[in-house]
Amino acid sequence: MSTKSLKVIHSLCRSLAIRILSELTRSKCCLCRRGDVVATTFGGSISLPHRLCPACFNKLRQPILTGYLLVQEKPVPFFCAGAYEGVFQSLIHKIKYQGEAALCFDLAIVLHGLIAAFLNPENNYLLLPIPLHNRRQKERGYNQCEVLARALCRLNKEHRRFKGKAAAITFKPLLLRAKDTPPQHSLTRQERIANVESAFALKKGCASTIAGSRIILLDDVLTSGATAHEAAQLLLSAGAREVVVLTLARTIKKWQGLKARPAPFETSAPLGKGAHQP
Repeated sequence: MSTKSLKVIHSLCRSLAIRILSELTRSKCCLCRRGDVVATTFGGSISLPHRLCPACFNKLRQPILTGYLLVQEKPVPFFCAGAYEGVFQSLIHKIKYQGEAALCFDLAIVLHGLIAAFLNPENNYLLLPIPLHNRRQKERGYNQCEVLARALCRLNKEHRRFKGKAAAITFKPLLLRAKDTPPQHSLTRQERIANVESAFALKKGCASTIAGSRIILLDDVLTSGATAHEAAQLLLSAGAREVVVLTLARTIKKWQGLKARPAPFETSAPLGKGAHQP
C-alpha cells in the first residue's frame, strides 16, 4: 500500500474517532467542555441544536470587520464576523481538523446577523461556498464552507418564516475547484495570488443561473483576499449583478499596513453599517 493511501486511511480513521467522541460528549459545550448546550426554537416546534453553551457563544459577538476588494474596477464588499484569533480561530480549527461540523449552526447564527445588518432585506441572493478540491474534501470528509452554507440557509428560512424580514438566500454550490492548489496559510501575498489563479470554474450549465444574480461568496477566513478575488472575478465575468463576500473571520496581522500600501485589487476602506444598499 502506498504512503499516500496510508495517509488517506489515517485521516479518515482520525475523523471517525473524533466524530464518535463528539457524539458521546454532545450535551456539553465543545469549547469549554463544562457548560450545557441549548437549542434555538422557531415557532414553538422547530428546534435547532447548539454545540456551544451560552457563555461561549457570547464570545462570538465581536466587532464586525468590513471593507471591500476591487474586482474588475468594481467594489466587492466583504463582511467578517470577527478576527481570526481566540475563539474564532479555535472553532474554525475544530470544524476543519477535528470533525466538529455541527458547530456550523452556532457560527451560522453569527453570519446571519451580518446578513440582517448589511444586506437589503428586499433582495434575493444565491449563496455560493468556496469549494474544496475533490481530493482534499475526501480526506476531510466534508467541505466546511458547504456545511456552513447549508446551516445558514436553513436558519435564514426559519428566521424569515417566524422572526421577521431578512434578505432571502438560496444555497447554490455552483463553483468547482479546478486546480488542486496547496494550502494558502503558508504562502506570501504574491504566492497566494499566483496559487489561486484560474483555480475555480463554474459547473456545467449554470451560466444562466449566475447571469443577473446577486451572490454571496462564503468562506471561513479572509486573509489576503486572493481566493475571494479570484472567485468573484469569475462570477462577475459570468454576468453576476453583484458579489458580496461573507466570512467567519479575518486575519488581522496579514492586513496590517494594507491601507498605506494597497495591493492592486484590494483595500481596507471601511463600510459603515447600512452603507451597502445594493
